[in-house]
Amino acid sequence: MAGIGGAIRGTLSAYFREVNHRGGIYGRKIELVVYEVAGDRQSAVDRFRDWLAVQEPFVLASTFAPDLERDIQSVISAESIPLVGPFTLYSIEDFNLNRYVFYLFSGLAVQARALIHYASKRLQMVNPRVVVLYPEKKSLDHVIAAVVEACKSKGWPAVQKKPFPLGDFYATESARQLQEAGVDLVIFLGVESQLRSFLGVAASKGWVPYVLAPGCSRVGSLLMLHRSLQNDCTWLTRLCRVIEKAGRSRSFHGSSRLTTCRQHMAKP
Repeated sequence: MAGIGGAIRGTLSAYFREVNHRGGIYGRKIELVVYEVAGDRQSAVDRFRDWLAVQEPFVLASTFAPDLERDIQSVISAESIPLVGPFTLYSIEDFNLNRYVFYLFSGLAVQARALIHYASKRLQMVNPRVVVLYPEKKSLDHVIAAVVEACKSKGWPAVQKKPFPLGDFYATESARQLQEAGVDLVIFLGVESQLRSFLGVAASKGWVPYVLAPGCSRVGSLLMLHRSLQNDCTWLTRLCRVIEKAGRSRSFHGSSRLTTCRQHMAKP
């Protein structure tokens, strides 16, 4: 996560340099001040609240603290400071808590529902055996609940939940167990390196399930494509145009770009 955080910082810095180069906003230049969250949950939230009191920012351009986002967003709402969250994994969907928080893209829970909608409508899956494969993290509970509820609304069989220890993923054993269980659809909530390992093992076994993963959890790949480009906003502008174009064709409100992986085994 530290690498992604650094990439986001570089991306935002490049964007605001470009804004200032064009004259700022209504003739006023933008100063980007970066605050790094550290420490245990309570002390991190307390220090963040103290930092807001000292800095008195006009607006927060982004927060990226996956295990603390809900706490931070609650503080922001209480202090009446607006936040635009372009890279947010855990969005708060309650209206009263969102008066000062604005998301450019949906969080993991909304994307998880979109994945099930996609599997039903685009992949035309009927009563598939669905497994959620995820690291043991409290922050993912509402995402898993969203998958379960979405599958229930389709009339699909009960979703199987398969957690694995945080930072300790055994791709070979997981793939073996899911293959033996006859799983048709895997909703993967781990990090990208774990996803690659899992798909590689599945391919080696000749097992071909559908594997879907939320697009926002793949943001690191987009932001760290080439670190030298973070000083040039041209690539970011092009990326935003691609996302905007893709967004016009969405059939599911609130869904983000989906990462869809299907293993195709070459025939001899």
